[in-house]
Amino acid sequence: MVVKCIVCPNKYGPLSQISFHRFPLCAERFKQWAMLCRQNDLIDVDPSYCNQHYKLCSRHFNQSQFAWTRLISNAVPSKFQWNGYLYDEQEIAANSCTGPDLLSIIFSTIHKLHSISLNVRVIISDLGSNLKNLVDTRHITLETPYFNVSGKEIVFMFDPPHLLKATRNYFFNYRFKSLNKVAEKIHLKEFYKLDKSQVHRLAPKLTDIHLNSNSFQKIRVKYASQIFSHTIVAGMTTLISISSKISDGNKIGSKRFCLPFTNSEDQTSFLNCMTNYFKHLKVQKFDALKNEWISINRQYNIKFINSWLISIAGLICLYSNSSNNDQEISNLEICTYRLNQDCLENFFGTVRTQNRNCINPTCIQFKRTFKKLFVMNYFEYSEGANCVKD
Repeated sequence: MVVKCIVCPNKYGPLSQISFHRFPLCAERFKQWAMLCRQNDLIDVDPSYCNQHYKLCSRHFNQSQFAWTRLISNAVPSKFQWNGYLYDEQEIAANSCTGPDLLSIIFSTIHKLHSISLNVRVIISDLGSNLKNLVDTRHITLETPYFNVSGKEIVFMFDPPHLLKATRNYFFNYRFKSLNKVAEKIHLKEFYKLDKSQVHRLAPKLTDIHLNSNSFQKIRVKYASQIFSHTIVAGMTTLISISSKISDGNKIGSKRFCLPFTNSEDQTSFLNCMTNYFKHLKVQKFDALKNEWISINRQYNIKFINSWLISIAGLICLYSNSSNNDQEISNLEICTYRLNQDCLENFFGTVRTQNRNCINPTCIQFKRTFKKLFVMNYFEYSEGANCVKD
């Protein structure tokens, strides 16, 4: 039987630092607990039954209500969302942050930043399940890639490095079919087999590591991005057309796409092609019994397709909002190179290193490390970092 809190989503786990407490047998105190927990349907239930079947986690009690790890005899819960309580920093650092908690923290942070005249225009998210709550509850979609805070639109985008790695992982395990065109890993393997024996290679950066990465190498973003790079596309296209003629002046994967986003015709055309591709994309797996490829339902934990669509729409929306707000800027440029979480990844990696590779440092450890890094070497870059230079 799973032990869980009657109020919040907390569950008991072997590494959980949360304790769970039974409802009191005293009828008066039981009624008080039920009312505070907003569980009015339990008021008329036998206290002995609730004592056996319902529990409340320690996050809803002040520290003064404990004697070591046990509740005092007259303990009363007082920390609930209905009375405006936001779980303190120490609890968030020690436990995973749930979707509702994260949503409250994001909104509170945006309000604080707006109060000091810092205008938040976009949020970059990873593919964590707790952030799915934000996407669902705020109805963030391809048509509306934003949510409102105090009447202001906050564009929502996903971290491109995370999307690239997720796309690579699905591409290696399944096959992609869109607009009657098929792409699978075997095509990449055949291209690499032909290309690696050449003196002057079409894709010199493509190596065995890209196709057969170990667990650590799969974390490196460059091994995923280089697979989908313009060099690979141009090389495969040239190899296919070499029997008739070399590809003409249409330069696939032109370097102009590495320039800042200015909503130019080439850039919008490229983004529209990507949107059309992902809209029709089907991820397929081979069914050995039926001896055919079958499509996987998009609800089957395939996050990257919808995430790409939201991010593309978010970039266009961000440019539109910025153009309307900054009308004095005639040629607006958005450096998409900065629309990722690399700065945070680098910073948190350094924080863990400073605290002897502690995965979840305490709030005191984090504050001390932040001050030290900011003053001493915040602007220095480690050559061995997983992410790009800040």
